[in-house]
Amino acid sequence: MLSIISNLSPFSKVDIPIKKFPNGELLPSFELPPIPFDSTYFSFRIILDQTKGVNHDEFFVLAQLVSTLRNYFYNNKNLFLELELPILPYARQDRKTKDGEAISNKVFIEFINSLKFDKVITYDIHSDSSRVLFTDGALKEKEQDECFIETVSRLDESVLYQVSREDELFVFVAPDAGASKKTYKVAEKAKDVLMLNNVEVLTAQKHRNTETGLITETSINISKQFFFGNKRVNFIVVDDICDGGATFIKLAEAINLELVFHNIDETKVKKVLYVTHGLFSKGVEVLKEHYNEVISFH
Repeated sequence: MLSIISNLSPFSKVDIPIKKFPNGELLPSFELPPIPFDSTYFSFRIILDQTKGVNHDEFFVLAQLVSTLRNYFYNNKNLFLELELPILPYARQDRKTKDGEAISNKVFIEFINSLKFDKVITYDIHSDSSRVLFTDGALKEKEQDECFIETVSRLDESVLYQVSREDELFVFVAPDAGASKKTYKVAEKAKDVLMLNNVEVLTAQKHRNTETGLITETSINISKQFFFGNKRVNFIVVDDICDGGATFIKLAEAINLELVFHNIDETKVKKVLYVTHGLFSKGVEVLKEHYNEVISFH
């Protein structure tokens, strides 16, 4: 979905109407506000929301919108254009597995750079390989730890624990090595802001077939010491994106295997899944069969 916000009153947030011609060509068409004589600063934020699925048509419409605004304001130096991407498209396609494939995140970000936005706002980018591709100084990102705290605060902190946060252990779990850096940062922020007394971080091991994309194995090593003294334990799995959910289902199953191995009473355990971008292409219910709570920023 494409929408736009401007500082020109009364031009508030509106969805962009898009005409579609019989041959499939598109044209955005919307009412621009009159230019006030006393205004010296014109700010527009275009929001390209692809959290419900990628709509490739909107990429070209985005370029048309930018052209429309620049033409309307005659390339005025006081025109400030922002782009907000609730999720960065193609962020997971940050490498090629064989010749004949594109590095798609690079292609998309080069397209965004070509539109010369003054600022690009986005949330919890999948990897550093995308961050470094943006035009210097243009990117403004709300990182995973900030998104996590905002989400928990919006809901209720009790979503993370069972009875009392003072007496329970919070184990933040990265689903693979690539996510561990951000998971450590989330754990530190949660310990500080949410005042969690007992915090640990674990990293699971995930192996994927690069040809098919299918996960072949998931494992995690949980210390029995976590459960000494009949302690209640909360496993909080943290990641940036959940699409179909196979990664997280297999991880929940791996945690359960460890609980059985250590003969742990499951009533003393809570499993929470947090993702910044909840695509949930196969629904949330398939995940709720494995987690007590499933929460997302988007």
